[in-house]
Amino acid sequence: MNDALQDDSLDERDKTESSEIESYPEETDNESGRKYWLVTANPRQWSFSDISVGESVPYTLCNKRGTPRQNQQSFLDAKLGQKVIGYESRPTKKVVATGHISMEQNGKELHIEKDEDLARPIAFAELKCFPELSGVVDFIQRRGTLLELDKKQYDCILDIANGKKPVPPDSPVDDCKDAGAAPKRMKTGETVMEEPTGSRNTIWYGAPGTGKSFQLNELLRKSFAGRYERVTFYADYLHSQFVGSYKPVTVSGKDKEGNAVRSIEYRFRPGPFVRALIHALNDPAPYALVIEELNRAEAASVFGDVFQLLDRNKDGNSEYAITVSEDLREYLLQTPAVGLDMTDSEWDAANHLTEYGRQALAELTGVDDCSQIVIPRNLYILATMNSADQGVFPLDTAFKRRWDFEYVGIDGEEDVIDDSTWNANRKEINKNLRDADIPEDKQMGPFFLGDATLMMNMREGDHRNDPFDKAMKNKVIMYLFEDAAKYRPEVVFNTKVLDGKPSLQTLFDGWDKLDYGIFKGLSKRREPVDDEPDVDEDAAADGPISDDSDAEPEGEAR
Repeated sequence: MNDALQDDSLDERDKTESSEIESYPEETDNESGRKYWLVTANPRQWSFSDISVGESVPYTLCNKRGTPRQNQQSFLDAKLGQKVIGYESRPTKKVVATGHISMEQNGKELHIEKDEDLARPIAFAELKCFPELSGVVDFIQRRGTLLELDKKQYDCILDIANGKKPVPPDSPVDDCKDAGAAPKRMKTGETVMEEPTGSRNTIWYGAPGTGKSFQLNELLRKSFAGRYERVTFYADYLHSQFVGSYKPVTVSGKDKEGNAVRSIEYRFRPGPFVRALIHALNDPAPYALVIEELNRAEAASVFGDVFQLLDRNKDGNSEYAITVSEDLREYLLQTPAVGLDMTDSEWDAANHLTEYGRQALAELTGVDDCSQIVIPRNLYILATMNSADQGVFPLDTAFKRRWDFEYVGIDGEEDVIDDSTWNANRKEINKNLRDADIPEDKQMGPFFLGDATLMMNMREGDHRNDPFDKAMKNKVIMYLFEDAAKYRPEVVFNTKVLDGKPSLQTLFDGWDKLDYGIFKGLSKRREPVDDEPDVDEDAAADGPISDDSDAEPEGEAR
């Protein structure tokens, strides 16, 4: 039974029929009468849809810990017979029924009786389309429990359910005209974001330089508007770094004489996963945890028991909760610490659960002591990895099946590259690798040089310090020689034109002289620079060439 209900099961006396309820006076429209209420129910614990018309349920004034619920005054003000709108929170997120107060609060609980199911349930997204319901929307987003409505709001909700009130044509929320559909665009401050599409656990993979991070950054720009945290995995990266651990912090204070003193204390510091989780719980807008180079660490070990949370249900939340360590539980229950230096205080405040966040977590887990956590639907975990590279770890099958994989092709996003010569020659080098049965994940994508705007200076000269030439030497040539064609350099290099056996030195020197000519099947592209333009000395001796268009061509008979 929900902590919003009594801990014990409903007695038969709670399941009274409406005919047995004490009659209540006919309502009036005087200003002092508070007759209309919105009540929220957590479907994981109790639901308006699961109780019968005429059935009454108790709603306690405090949760299991004895903490008074939000809007405590509303519980005290609700009177017998006043009308109720029933809203079910996540995962339902709909207004579903009407009812009334069947027993006033007695210091512990009040009772609500269901009157009828709505003709058409109203999705939360649809409520957002009506300006007059903005207060209701804000209340639901804050995980409120009992909200006083005015008659205009009450009638508006019923008119929407009965089809008498269509969505305003100038609604600021896209797609609200599709009744019950979630909006596909959201606003964060002044920034309009597109609703993220695809899986909430996604790994982009492919050959190096294919634009995995480019595609990921485009998604972050369009759908997260700066609401993300990025971490890069490496070989020695640990679970304690990912989730959090105790670390020393500098604390400012005063001694007995009032003098300022500073000391060192050990406090729990959240890692990127917990910080992202807290941000997502504190604010229902989409938030992303971005993991670069996922398989450069032993990913399953880094995730540890968080691994279990990657299973998502149809609503996008974790299918199963996990019990957290006592250290993390205590941290999630804390308010921001005091006494830290200003910069630390600001950081500390931004990385603690708010009361709103704790209520959101309690709603998802069914417990309100922060002893369990889940990944909420608005937290996206997005990662990149090279499928074959030096110093990477394999991902086990159990870990992989909890992700969706997005393959980035070897020529993906090639239109973004400014230097068409590099792109064409890259494809020829890849063909030589492919013909030698070297797998695709050892080939080079169009972004292998790093900067899509890099272009080769096509005139001969000393280009050793040019950004393009440095990228070709230190990225392309080095990679091919030391990795992709390490044991068979003749596959990609024209070894006959080198001054000696293939080595980084001979290859770099060869590039300075022949540029693309050092690669198998390619030729030099840079053109010689003339010291002086060609001049007809005889013509110059005779004076300037006439501008007369009727002048006879030289060498023709007069």
